[in-house]
Amino acid sequence: MSKIFITSDTHFSHKNIIKYCNRPFSSVEEMNSVLTDNWNSIVSKDDLVIHLGDFSFGRTIESIKNHLDKLNGNKILILGNHDALNQDDYLKCGFSHVYSKLEVNLYNHLCVFCHFQMLHWNRSEHGSMHFYGHQHKESNKDEDIAKLNASNRRFNAGVDLNSYKPVNLYSVIKMLDEKPTNAFWIK
Repeated sequence: MSKIFITSDTHFSHKNIIKYCNRPFSSVEEMNSVLTDNWNSIVSKDDLVIHLGDFSFGRTIESIKNHLDKLNGNKILILGNHDALNQDDYLKCGFSHVYSKLEVNLYNHLCVFCHFQMLHWNRSEHGSMHFYGHQHKESNKDEDIAKLNASNRRFNAGVDLNSYKPVNLYSVIKMLDEKPTNAFWIK
């Protein structure tokens, strides 16, 4: 049976991301190799991966396709701020679908996928779940967390926060399902 995985902010071939995010790689080649190996160690050819943006720093169909072809699974792209090609070009690279935002019912939950974290999203006050990337580190500041907690049912799928590999969506949904829904009108 195939599985669904989520990930974000792989930034394949982005040399400076190693420095910006203090990634534990000595070169962009090592980073690309480890990200690819980690991906393929858990994702099978029949699995689905929803990539929440900033896939690659490549600016050509050929460079992006080169990375994508090495990765297992059927891949959907949610566009991030570093995904500079148009949607048709990403389809030519090998993504099966490309969206700016995706809302879909999975495992009996409304799931909202976007590259950017949202304060409120569709049915957030009724327990829907939000999956995002973009932020390579989570804030530890209590006041920032309090401002963003319209719901505790959100998850940052970025590789920097998830051992540089995709995460099984079903496992995340089970974890988030244990968290309370904090409707914005409840204090």
